[in-house]
Amino acid sequence: YKRQVSTQSTWGLPEPTRRWTESINPTADTVIRRITFTNMYFVRKTFTTSGHPSHFKPHPSTLELEPSESATLTLPLRALSLPGTHEFHAFVNTADNDRTEESLAITLHVTEPPTMT
Repeated sequence: YKRQVSTQSTWGLPEPTRRWTESINPTADTVIRRITFTNMYFVRKTFTTSGHPSHFKPHPSTLELEPSESATLTLPLRALSLPGTHEFHAFVNTADNDRTEESLAITLHVTEPPTMT
């Protein structure tokens, strides 16, 4: 079994294989989401991760996994000072041929800062 992301979104990005929404206060530091990624290949594989460098950088940047082995990918979302809705994408690619294995889409709702009275 191989997971393939072959369809393209309207922005030229692969269609997300996982999508979720988070809300954050602009004065907050970071929201952290953890997901599990599994090597679905029958051989040991190295995977690389990428995201938005200043707001959404997956950790670790490289995963080396045996067949069927899983690892936790940490996705920290840093607070933005601009209220509104923002969408970020992260990708898990095979290191040998840069094939996208996971395409993650996170919609971040930044709330209005609380008013001081």
